[in-house]
Amino acid sequence: MSVTDKVLAPGDRLREWWDGLPRMQKWAFGFVLFGALALLPLYTPPFLDTPGISFGGTMAQFVDPDGNSFVLRGTESRAAAE
Repeated sequence: MSVTDKVLAPGDRLREWWDGLPRMQKWAFGFVLFGALALLPLYTPPFLDTPGISFGGTMAQFVDPDGNSFVLRGTESRAAAE
């Protein structure tokens, strides 16, 4: 192990590994990650507990640049029903 390996920041090994991947593998990781995020509201793991509010509604809530939050149409009725 060289001196530079010992002084690397914690994320440097991950960045080097990612940099060494071909472009198609990076795209594949992106598609898998995007798909997992899209399915997250449907199959919420137990460690993502949002008591008193719908997790799907929480993920669908956005904030505009002025700081006003708004919810997509249709999600507010499901969140209120739970």
